[in-house]
Amino acid sequence: MKKRQLLFIRDATIYTFTSFGGPQAHVAILLREFVEKRNYISEEELMELVALSQLNNAIRPNLYIAEVILLLQYKFLKLILL
Repeated sequence: MKKRQLLFIRDATIYTFTSFGGPQAHVAILLREFVEKRNYISEEELMELVALSQLNNAIRPNLYIAEVILLLQYKFLKLILL
């Protein structure tokens, strides 16, 4: 596993256990930490993942941010989740 992938796993784990606030706060934190600071993903790609997750979670709107993290992990680490 590459060093950058290990750093991503570290950052995603820290984000998962230390984030707080509603979904809008999570998107702002992801934008700052994963797009601007670490450059793991572009802003356009992040917004597409957020929009896709919101469509999928219309019944439970506050849980879409967890799906965004899973999609980021899939995209960045190229994992196949079954």
